[in-house]
Amino acid sequence: MELLTKDQIAELAPSVFATSHDGNRSDRYTFVSSEKIIDEFRDLGWGVASAQQPNSRVSDPMHNKHLLRFRPLDSGFAFRDPRNGQDVFPEIVSLNSSNGTCRWKMLGGAFTMVCANGLIIRMQGFEAIEEEFSRKHIGWDPQLAYDATKNMSDSFSEFFKTVSDMTQYDLSDNQRTDMAVTARDLRFSDTHMDEQQLLTPRRAEDMGRDLWTTFNVLQENCVRGGFKLAKRTARELTNIDALEKVNSGLWASAEKQLVLAG
Repeated sequence: MELLTKDQIAELAPSVFATSHDGNRSDRYTFVSSEKIIDEFRDLGWGVASAQQPNSRVSDPMHNKHLLRFRPLDSGFAFRDPRNGQDVFPEIVSLNSSNGTCRWKMLGGAFTMVCANGLIIRMQGFEAIEEEFSRKHIGWDPQLAYDATKNMSDSFSEFFKTVSDMTQYDLSDNQRTDMAVTARDLRFSDTHMDEQQLLTPRRAEDMGRDLWTTFNVLQENCVRGGFKLAKRTARELTNIDALEKVNSGLWASAEKQLVLAG
């Protein structure tokens, strides 16, 4: 498992290494150093697996919004994907900026080797960590990194159980269509699009009708694009805000189906 060096991160997302805000913030603005976050997570055994920031003609690239996905240095901290036995790795997703376009946020995530795709999942406790930061306005506190990694260690087994439960639940045609409509509404403003396109699998492992497979097919199609719409071809989704919205919304939709299966 290859993680990124700081030089590689700087090429992909130079705003990660901002040392102050962009100069246009008030004295009440709390600057959070993403480089310090990287260093703290590294000390706790987590490295950066991917980094990105949007290309913008308006924002200063050295102070723009950016996203980091942290993964454990220990590759043994993973479980096997029920679809074909490949690894699923836990990830901690950090969103930040130094120009006021977004406040620092931390989310639970996972990376599936089957489709080489990063997910955003609901992890019990991450909201409390974020609320603690927002309440205190203290800048970066190393305790937050410790709390996040401990929370992930404690909660990832529950995520594995959720995945196992999802694989045991086959969806009806109507349930699959309902999830596809949700995915379409999250990803596309053109509601005349045929939502069934989002249910088209890209590989043999994704031919199943179970909830976990259906969720992954929808997630990959929403993110990867490449299929025909009315007057264009769907592009790959790269916008950071849209990625968070689509990923979080799809996971919530899958969880809802699992609760209904009850």
